[in-house]
Amino acid sequence: MSPIGDTFRTRLRMFPSLINCCTIDWFTAWPDDALEMVATSLLQETKLEASLLAHCVTVCKYFHHSIDDLAHSLTTKGQRLLPAAEVLCDIVTPTSYLELVFTFKQLLLKKRSEILTLRDRYVTGLEKLKEAKLLITELQEELKLLQPRLVETSANTEALMIKI
Repeated sequence: MSPIGDTFRTRLRMFPSLINCCTIDWFTAWPDDALEMVATSLLQETKLEASLLAHCVTVCKYFHHSIDDLAHSLTTKGQRLLPAAEVLCDIVTPTSYLELVFTFKQLLLKKRSEILTLRDRYVTGLEKLKEAKLLITELQEELKLLQPRLVETSANTEALMIKI
């Protein structure tokens, strides 16, 4: 099964060391539908809303295509500037697209957990403030109830001070 043809396949059979000692990579560009389906299936685990998921998939496709275009333009500039033996090659493959989507997913999940942690801290802080407010209200009411007794005790203390 060779994408090049039967001649290549027969040569590989004649010289098995080509397969045993070499790595042959066939990279072809994925169509937009494939990029979209792969990103959608990988980002399903993030449980995003449908519209937000569609935007994320669009952004991933845009990143992949823009990097591919940039690599091609740098390659053509490199061919003009470098000797023929040092021609740059671009390596924007479907594997790099998968890495992009996985990195995006990991970053999204990490940031989501950080935001949830901050939200939980904020909610806990609000609960503590509510508890403190209730405690202060109770103590103020208790102080109001003890106010007449405090006035009476301070009057007794003044009378005692006069006697002494």
